[in-house]
Amino acid sequence: MEVFLLFVLYSFFGCVMENAYYYVLHKKYISKRTLLNLPLCPVYGIAALMLAAVNGEIQNPLLLFCNGFLTVSAVELMFYLLSLKLYGVKWWDYSGLRINFMGGVSLFYSTLWGFLNIAFAKVLHPLCRGWILSLPGTSKLLCGLFLAVYLAADLKETHRELLKYKNGEESLINQKFLYIKSNN
Repeated sequence: MEVFLLFVLYSFFGCVMENAYYYVLHKKYISKRTLLNLPLCPVYGIAALMLAAVNGEIQNPLLLFCNGFLTVSAVELMFYLLSLKLYGVKWWDYSGLRINFMGGVSLFYSTLWGFLNIAFAKVLHPLCRGWILSLPGTSKLLCGLFLAVYLAADLKETHRELLKYKNGEESLINQKFLYIKSNN
């Protein structure tokens, strides 16, 4: 249950980080999430759990940088290609950046992920993991079950709306995600 709760927490932090980053750059708010209702970016949750696994007990900043650079880039590319294949959409597009691969991964953001992993491994993950582990078992179970049911329902609805969007039908995708790009 702890791993699932960390996934949700990191997905939420990713959504907050995306929205804050976009707001700082563009001075306007646009929802940068990947679910219709919950403020979650699951790609961040997956990447964070992968980082926690590959980082292990590593404390060397250079190794942490390399882990962040490579691991998050791999997760980012996998998610990018999967969303193109399944739904014909791009959640982000780095093709305008100088050094990129297929528009889904860029040297700039991969480098940023490397540096962010140092902070993640040394500060954020130990704090979040400690907090989740300190919660009473019953609280973790009830919270986890509630979030799992709500997340499953949101994933199902998001999937359904993305398929409608891909097929050119009326969809909530256009209303909820102002930045998404169709690859059709």
